[in-house]
Parts: sequence; structure tokens; C-alpha cells
Amino acid sequence: MTSPEGALFTAIALFMAVAILRALGIVARRLIGGIVYYRLVADYRRRVTRKYLALPMSWHHRHPTGQLLSNANADVEGAWSVFMPLPMAIGVIAMLVAAIVEMVRADLVLTLVGLVVFPALFIINVFYQRWLSPRVAHAQSLRGSVSAVAHESFDGALVVKSLGRETDETDRFREVSRRSATPTSRWAASGACSTRCSRRCPTSASCSS
Repeated sequence: MTSPEGALFTAIALFMAVAILRALGIVARRLIGGIVYYRLVADYRRRVTRKYLALPMSWHHRHPTGQLLSNANADVEGAWSVFMPLPMAIGVIAMLVAAIVEMVRADLVLTLVGLVVFPALFIINVFYQRWLSPRVAHAQSLRGSVSAVAHESFDGALVVKSLGRETDETDRFREVSRRSATPTSRWAASGACSTRCSRRCPTSASCSS
């Protein structure tokens, strides 16, 4: 028969093993997700810049260099940012399936209350994505304008200084930056609101159950 001290040490060892495995899983998940994300971003940045090189000079004259740099950077990052939370999302789906099975085995009413949360979260996310998409596109466009103005200022620094237009150029850059900052701040505030709503759904279901 196992002594109390032996049972205690066994329980501690099991808890430590679970904690270590969990930590290793988190590190591996983030590491692999980051590797996939940054490799995709690097690959598609090269593809975008190759497309730029294949276009005629007349097209480049119609598009500021700063905007093209912003598109090659921010747009590519936005397109593949889904791969950063993808490993975590897969783990969440696996835990949800296991939780639903255990809830069905425990209590049917509790299962129905818990399942109400999933459609609510889905509706919140769909509404948030559809509402936010045009605003994100607008914010990205304004960021491209900021990059374009900055690049023009760098290219024409000698001309600006020789003509004494430093103040005008500074005011121009400040105005473009101000226009870009407002949509970005609203985008962040909207994300915080959506996060609060998503976190309150499980709490509401727990209280009702």
C-alpha cells in the first residue's frame, strides 16, 4: 500500500509533468506559428516586389514609392496574420469538442446552456469582421499615404531645404499623420469592444447555469 508521503510526491510529480508539457506545447505552438507566418510574409513580399519590377515605368510614375512600400509591407502582413493565432485556434477547437462531450455526459441542460455561447461568439465575430474590414482597408490606405509623404520628403530633402519649405513640409506630414491616427485609434477601440463582448458571453452562460 502506498504511503501518504509517496502519494503526495506522485501527485506533485504529475502536476509538474503536466505543467512542463503545457509550457512546451505553448512554446512550440507560438514558435511554429511564428515560423510559418514570417516565412509566408517574406515569400509574398518578394513576390509583390517582383511584380513591381515587372510593371512599366509609367505605372510607377502614377504610384508614390512610399505607398508601394507600405503595400508590400503592411498589406502582406495583414493578409497572412491569420497564421499567428491558427495553432491556438486549432487547440481551442479540440478543447471545445472535448468539453462538449464531457458536458453531455454530465448534464444535458448544462450542455444546452453552454452551446448557446458558441453561436453568440460566432455572430459577434462575423459582425465584427464585416464591420471592421472596410475600416481596416481605409486605415491601411492612410498608412500608405503617410509612407508616401515621408518618402517624398526624404527624396526631396535638398530641394525642400534650398527653398526654405521645411515648415510647410512638416505641417503636411503632420496633417497626413493626424488623419491616419484617428481611424487606427477607432480600429483599436473597436477591437477592444469586441474582445469584451466575447469574454462576457462565457461568463453570462456560467451565471445563468
